[in-house]
Amino acid sequence: MEVSEFKLLGVTVDRHLSFAAHVENVFQKSRSKLHALLVLKRHGVSTEGLVPFYQVNITSGIVYAYWCISFVLNMATSETHRPKHPLPVGQSGI
Repeated sequence: MEVSEFKLLGVTVDRHLSFAAHVENVFQKSRSKLHALLVLKRHGVSTEGLVPFYQVNITSGIVYAYWCISFVLNMATSETHRPKHPLPVGQSGI
């Protein structure tokens, strides 16, 4: 059975070592939290009550997404992190 993607330390990675699935998961979670914020507002929660929810759920997600993007871009542009001769999927090189 071939696995198309897996989670490693909370990060979704596909078999091509792409983070696209992870970015999509983070986007969907953020969208869900934003919707929850709008529902709370529609039900009359005051601005003072919405701010902590925003800070904990929305701001933390933005900071996390920024950190992930910075990390991935840094890895992609760093010669020290690129394998010179990548092995095909399934070969360990041992």
